[in-house]
Amino acid sequence: MALWRYVDNIEMERTSFHKKRVSADAYICCPGPSLNLINPEDLKKPGVTTFGINRSYPYIKPDVWFGMDFPQCYPREVFWESFVKIMRGGMQGFSCEGHHLSVCPNLYFADCKETDNVGLVFEFDSDDMIFAWTNNVMLIALNIVLWMGYKRIHFLGCDFSTEEGDYHDGIKELSDENRRRNNILYDQLNNFLKYFSEQGNERGVKVFSCTPDSRINEYLPYVPLKTATQSTQDEHSIPSGGKLFHSKDLKGVIF
Repeated sequence: MALWRYVDNIEMERTSFHKKRVSADAYICCPGPSLNLINPEDLKKPGVTTFGINRSYPYIKPDVWFGMDFPQCYPREVFWESFVKIMRGGMQGFSCEGHHLSVCPNLYFADCKETDNVGLVFEFDSDDMIFAWTNNVMLIALNIVLWMGYKRIHFLGCDFSTEEGDYHDGIKELSDENRRRNNILYDQLNNFLKYFSEQGNERGVKVFSCTPDSRINEYLPYVPLKTATQSTQDEHSIPSGGKLFHSKDLKGVIF
C-alpha cells in the first residue's frame, strides 16, 4: 500500500518513502501569482526539499511533484521529467497523448481513501498506510510530506486569492464560474491551513510562510525565502566547506 509504481511497464510494485526523521525541510510550491516573485535558483540549497503542486511546474522543477487530476490538466512534459511524481490511485489506468502512464519515469500512485475528515492528514506513522483524499491536492500532499518525515514546512506561491491573477503562469484565464469555485476552495484551504498549523505545532511540526502579502501570514510566521533556506541549513547543522582529500591519502584513517 502507500505508494506504488510500475515495473517493466506492466506490474505494479509497492514502494516506501516513509521516514520518521528527515534532516531537511519541505518547501511546498503552489501555483499562485506570487510564485513569480521568487528565483527558482534560491531553492537549490542543501537541506531544502522542494515539492511542487499542480501548475507550479515548469517554473519550479521540484524534487517531488504532486498532481491529482487527469493528466491532461498538466504540461505533458512533467510526466517525463526525472524527478519523483505522485498521482492518486486510480490514475494509473490513464493515458495521455497516446502514452500510457506506465511508461513515465519515477511516477508513483498513492493509495488513498475519500474522506471529509481533514484530521486524517495527521495519520502518518505507518509505513503501510492509505492517505486521506478530500478531493484536494493540498491535503493529500501534506499527508504525504508528513509521512515522509518532514517537520518544518514552508509555503511559497500560496496566495489563496485571484486578485492578482488566476495562476502564476498566466497561460489560461479561468472562466467566471471556475474563478468563483476557486475562491470558495481558497477560503476552505485557508481555514484548513490555520487548523493544520495549530494542530501541527502540538505534534512538533513547524509551518512557515514564504509567500509575501498572503492572508496566511495572519497566522503563520512570514520568512523571506533566502532567510528561510539559511535557517534550514542552520537548523539541521548542514556542514559546508572543509578540506578535500584524495582517497589514497585517507587510507587507514578512522573517522
